[in-house]
Amino acid sequence: MNAEFAEIKKNPLFKKVEPIILNTNIMQISNINNESLIILGVGNDFNYFEAVFNEAKRQRSPVIIYTYGDSTVLQANHWNLLNTYRWYSVSTSPLRLISDIFAILSTFTYEDR
Repeated sequence: MNAEFAEIKKNPLFKKVEPIILNTNIMQISNINNESLIILGVGNDFNYFEAVFNEAKRQRSPVIIYTYGDSTVLQANHWNLLNTYRWYSVSTSPLRLISDIFAILSTFTYEDR
């Protein structure tokens, strides 16, 4: 997701955004808080999917699942987990990811959860 993060950081609205990348250190999951927007990139690796999703859900943070263009990567067990929470979106392309980020950050009120 480095290319996507580079595009996002070009926008002045996101100058202070610092991504937490968990692909090497799951211990950083503790950095998720109730003001986080979680972008969970999934391809063929679902090692952290449930743990990160459950922590975001516990913190009541919005979650974007980014599938890197593969709309079939999510299986029934993933959808079942996602459907236990209402503040998620699934993005299947870079444009949709950026659109979802803008939409969530400009409209999501952290009080109405």
